[in-house]
Amino acid sequence: MEKLDKKKFGDFLYYYKFHIVAVLFVILVAVILIQSLMKRDDESQFTIVDWTSELSITAGEELIKEFSGVADIDDEYTLYSKSATFLQDNVKMENLEQMMGVKNLTGRIEAGYIDIMLVYRTREYDVEVVGNIKEIIPSDLYEKLSDYIVYQADGKGGINYEVPIGFSANKSSKFTEVFGQCDFNIVIQIPEKALHLEKSIEFLKFLYNL
Repeated sequence: MEKLDKKKFGDFLYYYKFHIVAVLFVILVAVILIQSLMKRDDESQFTIVDWTSELSITAGEELIKEFSGVADIDDEYTLYSKSATFLQDNVKMENLEQMMGVKNLTGRIEAGYIDIMLVYRTREYDVEVVGNIKEIIPSDLYEKLSDYIVYQADGKGGINYEVPIGFSANKSSKFTEVFGQCDFNIVIQIPEKALHLEKSIEFLKFLYNL
């Protein structure tokens, strides 16, 4: 019986050796890529994560490069990233996370590695995750941006006007200049635990010409 099992195992390796090598290669590349991304955003002095599929990453990189000149940040230490470069919250990869120290999107937000988030309207992160924007930015700036405030959706097709969670990107002339007219409403969110919160506030002023 043992010899038979060994033979089956040997046959399996013989017939599927190239498949196994290919899978191992893909895993290795994924590990290197994710570790590289982790190192990059850990070193970043300002990070924007784009949750949308509509915005051009090239345009996003141009936007953050222009802002880095205004905010006196070395653009080598800025990062405009699509959310696909992170583990999604609904992906169950606990072993990979433990092995590599990778956190999901919510984990990155809570760790402060994300300074600005661009998300579709009604798909915003809840106030429990990002915080109340009114309490995050200075009150005078909040008043100046009052026409652009976005309130949390209540999950029932309505809006909770007591919970402000971000600002309308579509109403920013700079945003439209860079990305063009968008077919969908896009919201700018600032996590309250952002490591570079002062830069996030500067970014709002830059985006709305304040």
